[in-house]
Amino acid sequence: MATKDERKNTVWSYNLNTHKLSALFPNDAKLVLDLSPVVGGLTQQQELVYQYGIKQWISSNYAAEKTPAGKIASAEADFNGLVEKGIEIIGEGKIGLVGRSRANAAPRTQDGLVKDKLNTMTESQAKAMLLAVGLGVVRFSEDVLASIKILAGEEE
Repeated sequence: MATKDERKNTVWSYNLNTHKLSALFPNDAKLVLDLSPVVGGLTQQQELVYQYGIKQWISSNYAAEKTPAGKIASAEADFNGLVEKGIEIIGEGKIGLVGRSRANAAPRTQDGLVKDKLNTMTESQAKAMLLAVGLGVVRFSEDVLASIKILAGEEE
């Protein structure tokens, strides 16, 4: 068990004046990223939100790394890619490098919302679901969508 003085997590800090994002790892290894090239023209509030997103993105990407050296290498590679390519919002407030998606990324579906209701769904409810799909409001897997089409009388 860790004593009161031992840290198990990385401690992050940000300096608005210098635009430096710092990470202090449990073994006292330190990483400093200069966000100046990517935060120019932002208000202080925007900059704080932006640096927080970058910190969250970088730390979630290096979470699988076992050593601080591995975490630092991952963070530096992500940050260099960020400076080179930029970042974009990729759904639900998450960010990623422009033009690159996660290897395990799959479109999110709302299957869980209707799977347990398929046995009791009426034809008019199924048609309403198909309308919502057509408008892009919801997305279902092909299996669930096929079931909804059958219930709506639009068998494939």
